[in-house]
Amino acid sequence: MKKKVLLVGFKVKEYEIPLEMGYVKAALQKYASIKIKYFDIDTEEKPISDFLRKSDSDTIIWFTDNLINSNIFTLKLALKILSGMDTGKELFIQSYKIDKKLAREILAENDFVNGIIRGEPENNIKELISGMELSNIQGITYRKGNNIVSNRIIEIWDLGSLDSPYLNKSIDPLTYIDYCFAYISTSRGCLFDCFFCDRSNRFNSIRYFPVERILEEIRFLWNKGVRRIIFTDDSFITNQLRFKDLANKISKMNHIKIKFVCMVRQEFLNDENIKLLKMMNMKEVCIGIQTTNPNILNSMNRSFDSGRYEKMIRLLDNAGIRKNIDLILGLPGDDLEGFKRSLENCTKANPDEIRVMKLYIHPKTIGHFKEENIVFDKSRLDRFTPIIKSSKSFSEDDLNKAISHLIKIREQGFNIKLIPEIHSNE
Repeated sequence: MKKKVLLVGFKVKEYEIPLEMGYVKAALQKYASIKIKYFDIDTEEKPISDFLRKSDSDTIIWFTDNLINSNIFTLKLALKILSGMDTGKELFIQSYKIDKKLAREILAENDFVNGIIRGEPENNIKELISGMELSNIQGITYRKGNNIVSNRIIEIWDLGSLDSPYLNKSIDPLTYIDYCFAYISTSRGCLFDCFFCDRSNRFNSIRYFPVERILEEIRFLWNKGVRRIIFTDDSFITNQLRFKDLANKISKMNHIKIKFVCMVRQEFLNDENIKLLKMMNMKEVCIGIQTTNPNILNSMNRSFDSGRYEKMIRLLDNAGIRKNIDLILGLPGDDLEGFKRSLENCTKANPDEIRVMKLYIHPKTIGHFKEENIVFDKSRLDRFTPIIKSSKSFSEDDLNKAISHLIKIREQGFNIKLIPEIHSNE
């Protein structure tokens, strides 16, 4: 008899779908009976506990993370719900962002959790469900006698070996959202080493899904009624030859009029690539500038050229592509004047939207900040994703002044979105 497995997680934003659970379900269908339950983040705790108790599953795996957004802050609530269940079921926590240190802490403090599944979950969970000894399962943290052991993570090099969650019907995106869009991953990993970013630490290498598989997913989703697709890649353009091949092939799918959205780094937005984006019907790009402070950019082997930036925005505008710029408030090494210059540099070309996020620290990135004297505002979230309150270069008073400055600039008519909506304490 097949083992019964329940994959659980929180839907934090209205446009999320459980894509990562879909990949796991697709990988496990031959080995187990898999169900997915996606709870709205506002769901009260008791109905969730009742559902889990009544579930006929042998194993519950709680996904506190996904390929689309960072939801690790839900871990605290998940542990609280699981702590009072006493169901006799195996309980595991999954996250790309939990490092060995945090995994050991979670197991030491929560004896009802059997293990932490770190790294890419498809093969890890397949090995777990197949009955493999825990000592042989990659990327898992577990108890061995009085000790807590963490096995090393092995990345999935051949992404083509993973079944598509859409093509094998593991998930239907229209089940989870009220409007017709979906997500597709064309790669995993990032070329850059941004010290503040969990995405740079999530995977050690960049790998690609086969182009023909991506085209097949697009055709399938179009026939399902999907009219907008968001690519989840950390940067949609990295390998120039592959990007050109994919863009050309998508552009030749004449009957398919899907609008596409992607994340891309400014370093790859030249004349040729913007023409290719337009040709494939890319309607929106999210550009992670984060800062224009040269001292911070140099430490990440990145740069910012205001003339090139303004030309990029103009070319995207002429191509009819919406431009969203991302900035981070409170980066170590930055200060009030540096942040003001970054904001000024980005508003100069008048992009469609500037999204500013106050820095919060992921477990896998926290080691980079040890010497920055960072004070966290733990009241905003919890210990798993603390938000910066002050640092060696950015006092709490200056952070509040920066927010006040943001609000003033927004009142001048610039479309600036604060994520989450943050207010000055001045």
